[in-house]
Amino acid sequence: MTVGRFGALALALATAPILARALGPQGRGVTATCLSILTIMSIVMALGIPLAVRRRISTGDGRDRDVIRTARMYAALTVVPSALLIIPIHTWLLPGVGDLDFAAFCLSMCATPLTVSWSIDANVLVVRHQFRRVAILAILQGLVSTCVIVALWLTGRIEVSTVLFAFLFGNITTFAFGRWWVRGRGGRIRDGADLIKEGLHLTGGQIADVSSRRLDQVIALPLLGAHATGIYAVGATMASATTPVAQTLGNSAFRDLVSGERSLVISTIRRAMALAFATAAAVGLASWMFIPTVFGEAFSSARQTALAACLGAALSSVSYVAAMALAATRQGQAMTAAQVIGLGIGVVLMVPTAIWWGPTGAAIAMATGSMATLLISVRRLGLALRETLPRPADFPAALRSLTGAGPNERPSH
Repeated sequence: MTVGRFGALALALATAPILARALGPQGRGVTATCLSILTIMSIVMALGIPLAVRRRISTGDGRDRDVIRTARMYAALTVVPSALLIIPIHTWLLPGVGDLDFAAFCLSMCATPLTVSWSIDANVLVVRHQFRRVAILAILQGLVSTCVIVALWLTGRIEVSTVLFAFLFGNITTFAFGRWWVRGRGGRIRDGADLIKEGLHLTGGQIADVSSRRLDQVIALPLLGAHATGIYAVGATMASATTPVAQTLGNSAFRDLVSGERSLVISTIRRAMALAFATAAAVGLASWMFIPTVFGEAFSSARQTALAACLGAALSSVSYVAAMALAATRQGQAMTAAQVIGLGIGVVLMVPTAIWWGPTGAAIAMATGSMATLLISVRRLGLALRETLPRPADFPAALRSLTGAGPNERPSH
């Protein structure tokens, strides 16, 4: 799973300089906003169903096919609200976007059910411990879209619209693989209302989690303008290298966290924190050194933004692991409250800080919101903050967990 997440991230980082140089700060800003909207909408439309599916299959009650079939029917129905939201989104968040760019965005929005479907499949594969397939699903969309973008770059045809079409093609391919690997035939559509109800308890937290990593780029376009949004997008893209390792630890530990054992929750959060901050330090240093060279001098000011965004990404990653612990122990409402409050704080602070300090101020605001989410989540888990602070032994223990030793070792005191 770590390889899959880093592979997807590596592909995103590989295409980032291509897009930045080919589209410039303004085009890069519009592209980042469109892709962020599509990512957030896929989570909104999912209504927490993928995570509810993961929890239900984890119980081992033998009704896997029924759950999968019911969830996929729900995924297909999300095409209706996705299509209805296109015009309001265009009016409020994407004013002035060209006709061809808007057409590509419309098609991608209507393909939201595909994303919901393969998200369900990925969660099923996590429970089955088919981690290689999870890794392939994680990397496939980025791999396909990257190949298309490179081909467009070599032929001199990169535009905002073609980047969105590349994203759509990758989404279709990932959906096909998910359906191939996770079979729902033979299952019956039943208890749909109960599945949606359970998902609703989890959806707020999931929406807030992804929004804490994407909503900033959506708000940045009307708040900062396309040029500054492009600067912000580069800093956020670099900082995204911080997230895969800690989040993978949380996902791989989910099934064990269902037990709610206190010592296991503590050890998982400690190790996630050790990994997140060590990674953030390395990524921040690399960002400062290489952004002007890789992206061009026009993006030099993104270095400061990347440093602030790395801090926010580390805090967000640990918050994600704490959220998984809450979800695993059926505290979905607490998870939702923590994520929503933290997101609200970040969004409210983003307006003044972005005005005062530009893209870097926006990154500081979102980092503050992630810190609030983490503190609330830890408190709702019944833990003191000092219990979750990493010890020297936690970093090697986390690496052992990721490489197969498992998260079952208890923390040392």
